[in-house]
Amino acid sequence: MGEDMVELYDWPEPRCLIESQNGLSVNESTCDALGKVTVPVVVVGVVGLYRTGKSYLLNQLAQKQKGKDRSLI
Repeated sequence: MGEDMVELYDWPEPRCLIESQNGLSVNESTCDALGKVTVPVVVVGVVGLYRTGKSYLLNQLAQKQKGKDRSLI
């Protein structure tokens, strides 16, 4: 596999593609990494009001048993 290709095991956790600090913006490092993946991937977007289970849903999809201190989105 080429040096510029991304192995899926390099991503032990979900990564944010869109960040919401000071408005919405694209996370360039995630965007660049996604561009290097050569196998099918699933991109999931979750939006909703404060404290409505967004992180819980993403953690369930990622099969994580515990959440982190910060939201995944």
